Parts: sequence; structure tokens; C-alpha cells
Amino acid sequence: FDQPGFTIIYDNDMLYFGGTYRGMKHGLGVELTSDTVYEGEFSLDFKVGKGYMKFPNGSIYFGDFQNNRTHG
Repeated sequence: FDQPGFTIIYDNDMLYFGGTYRGMKHGLGVELTSDTVYEGEFSLDFKVGKGYMKFPNGSIYFGDFQNNRTHG
């Protein structure tokens, strides 16, 4: 079920490259949307743990994530 390095292209203008588990983003990966870039850890489709995100205004957050949100 684990497929590291598997690429998933979503219909809603999102591209994900990284590990998966049962079709969900899991492990290390990169998620690209039309306005953000996230690189870091995922657990069952959620951004968790360490990572960084670049926002549309050009700001960058390096740190912890929990339930798809910056944390800490």
C-alpha cells in the first residue's frame, strides 16, 4: 500500500509528488497548487510535522504543521 515517489494529479489544480498510503498523501511530499507550495510531512492526507509553505503574497513559513495548518 505504501508507494514512495508516487505522483498524483488532482482535478482541482493541485499536483502532489511523494509518498502515499491507500491513495492518500502520506510521508514526505510536495504539494503544488495554483497559489501555494508546500514541502514536508503528510499523514493520511493532512499536512503534519515539519515543513515549509510559500504563500501567494510571497511569504514563507518554516516550521510545524498540524491538521493542514501552521502550528507553533
